[in-house]
Amino acid sequence: MAEAVAYKLPRPIFMPDPELDKALRDEAKRATAPRSTDAYFHPHTFGKWCRRREVYRIVALEMGISLPSPSPAPAALRLFEAGHACHDRIRDFSLSHMLYGYWECRKCGHTHGFTRDADNKVVHERLMFRPTVCHACQYEPTLNSPNEQYQFHYAEFEIVSESARIKGHCDGIILWRGKLRVLEIKSEDPQMYVERAGPTLGNGMQGAAYAFCINSNYAEDLRRDFPEDQNGVSTIMVVYVNKSSYRCDKSYIMKAGPLWQWIKTETELVRSIVDEVRPRVATMEELVALEHDAHFNHRCPRACNHRDVTMAKQCHSRKSCFASTFKR
Repeated sequence: MAEAVAYKLPRPIFMPDPELDKALRDEAKRATAPRSTDAYFHPHTFGKWCRRREVYRIVALEMGISLPSPSPAPAALRLFEAGHACHDRIRDFSLSHMLYGYWECRKCGHTHGFTRDADNKVVHERLMFRPTVCHACQYEPTLNSPNEQYQFHYAEFEIVSESARIKGHCDGIILWRGKLRVLEIKSEDPQMYVERAGPTLGNGMQGAAYAFCINSNYAEDLRRDFPEDQNGVSTIMVVYVNKSSYRCDKSYIMKAGPLWQWIKTETELVRSIVDEVRPRVATMEELVALEHDAHFNHRCPRACNHRDVTMAKQCHSRKSCFASTFKR
């Protein structure tokens, strides 16, 4: 019997790591604008909320100060890519028959539910369930091929509420047991997935913010397609996925109402602080001095800004931050 012969190539035929890292960074810059460039509240921050960070961030932006944008490490970008692929697999294959939103035809690229204007901004038409036939190329997937029934890609969309000053990307809207719910998909490392015993409060807050925005922005669609349900989207479905095996048997339902009340109170407080502080300061140094004079007894032990407080829920002064002098 002949022996297998193998030899090592003298040089790699794939892109070297430094070039791959640069390509990942360039793609990330093109795909998304830095979150620090607008004065909206972003739902992903509610789980690690810090009043001081938000006040400083918004006041700086209103002063015209350009905040440095954090540059994710290439290793983190690779994790993000894996997470996005996981989201697409779950939405387009496992849950596509239950999702309500926008859809893109994989064959011709036509989007169902929205169009784009001259500035490439999304113009909403209507939310819908997965189409059975493409409205542009008239392609009709059949069930004969396992892949053809997944011809449509669920297009994750940005949700903006001008009244609440909230902006973010919702994973999806799902019809589960007769109720529309916000879908939050969270991919985790195998060990974290095994130890998962329940949803985190931060994941619920993120979904609650989206629920409010959906009910505000798409009320007409909800009334048309679900006339019997007057409550709109009132719950969140959090699905945890094992990154290694794609196992996703840990799902939880959370009520959006109580979580939204907390978000509403905190965001309104931050906006009221900004409105009161902004006319009194001309530089960030004046803001720091004003805040420190008012809080010399419980000054924040770290220099908060938009990026270096990642676990604000562990901050001992978060409940009293800005509260003693600036009250609603």
